[in-house]
Amino acid sequence: MIASDIEIIRKNKQYNIDGGVEAKLNLHTNNYIFDMHLNHFLKSDEFYKVLFYDDVYLAEGLTEKLVIRQIKNDIENSVYFFSTSGKAYIPIFAWLFNMISKSVKIIIDSDRRGGTYKTQVAITEYLQEKYNENLRVFEHDFESHFDINASGFRQKYSVHKDLSKKPIVAQEYFSEQSNKQRFLNFLTTDN
Repeated sequence: MIASDIEIIRKNKQYNIDGGVEAKLNLHTNNYIFDMHLNHFLKSDEFYKVLFYDDVYLAEGLTEKLVIRQIKNDIENSVYFFSTSGKAYIPIFAWLFNMISKSVKIIIDSDRRGGTYKTQVAITEYLQEKYNENLRVFEHDFESHFDINASGFRQKYSVHKDLSKKPIVAQEYFSEQSNKQRFLNFLTTDN
């Protein structure tokens, strides 16, 4: 049902299909692959940790996961951050965690970068319809939302442009208390 609701949004808005995201959304069409994939998550240590927390934040990507690790000590203990390894899996985990009575909040990029929108924007719009009060959206992406000069960090540490800037950003930018507070404010205020 989730995949079909997202597909209706995508078709109505005439967003282009992103093949990789579409494949993730349609895992349920192959029972063997779906069971294998779902069991991978359900049997993971990370999933079992969620069971001991009241509040769960679903985080989309690597930057969010690294930043959360950086600021974890500044967040209350009853909160757990679960990385879904991509936007396509967020709707199913939001549904699943709600079914087991967890308070779910979602952190995503809008993926509205201009040009022809793709399936990811349809997922954003689906999440806005279903979870709006519990959704935190970075306009465009995490780095631009917080005005992070990623190229400046690469230059400062002589990191080649092809290497991931995400660990550098998480460590350096969010080591400053004011930047940590900006992120914490983002999590706790309405969009």
